[in-house]
Amino acid sequence: RSSDLKVPTAGNLPPGASLQHGAGWTAIYVDGNNVKLDGYDLTGLTVMINDGASGTVTISNCAGTNVNIRSTVGATANVDVQYCTLDGGGPTMDPNYQLIKVWTPLTVEYSSIAHAPGGIYAPAGATVLYNVIEGMGLSLSGGGHANAIYITGGDTSSPSTTIAYNTIYSEATRDSAGFPIGLGAAIGLFGDGGSFYSSTVANNTMISALPGAASYLMGYYVGGSEVATGGNVHDNFVASLNGFNNANSGAFGAFTSSGNVQATYTNNVDMSKGMIVDGNNVETAPTGSLP
Repeated sequence: RSSDLKVPTAGNLPPGASLQHGAGWTAIYVDGNNVKLDGYDLTGLTVMINDGASGTVTISNCAGTNVNIRSTVGATANVDVQYCTLDGGGPTMDPNYQLIKVWTPLTVEYSSIAHAPGGIYAPAGATVLYNVIEGMGLSLSGGGHANAIYITGGDTSSPSTTIAYNTIYSEATRDSAGFPIGLGAAIGLFGDGGSFYSSTVANNTMISALPGAASYLMGYYVGGSEVATGGNVHDNFVASLNGFNNANSGAFGAFTSSGNVQATYTNNVDMSKGMIVDGNNVETAPTGSLP
């Protein structure tokens, strides 16, 4: 309950965290080791993980509107967001930012992420489990980074990305400028940071509920020398308002890939038809019971 949350002050933040103010902004700066922000009202705040932070920065049992979670590009601390209800504030949010945007190892679990230009931005090695993510693409100018989950590739083969058991929903309304509140790609793995060597996208439910609200619901986007190998996409449930491959549906297909992509697709279900859909968006009747 919001009444149970603490309003952050200089006196109630844990060691290694401080409250900072600037012209029109207030932020919690995290510079310490294993800092835990638990049970705070983060309304109107940015949580900034700085280069000096180390260990794991945990943000748990927090809630708020007009919230941003950021890291500096050089930050190295693990970031763990869990059991939070975070709202980006809709069209007032900067269209160039996702609600959670970090360059550090990230875990997001058991949380609600809503109403922002984009949801989660993180490097390969991210873990995103058991969340509800909805209403991306909001900004005063329309659009924004509408991807619910945007993962960038890496330069090493060790990070393994897991995105599973999430519900990702476009919502079925338009913003004040007439743009659909949507997803872009609900889950996108982009090679702008390098290659992907191990990724699992499984047991997610992804829904485009408005014409124009989504393109493809999940995709690998690599180019040049980047590759995406070791991909495993299975047991996801997908749906588009007017069906896939319909010019007016706003979802051209469940899956897409560009560049050198080596991934397997199994037991993914088009909920509107009760059909199995493969990585090329070819649908076939299930041979047994659906997963």
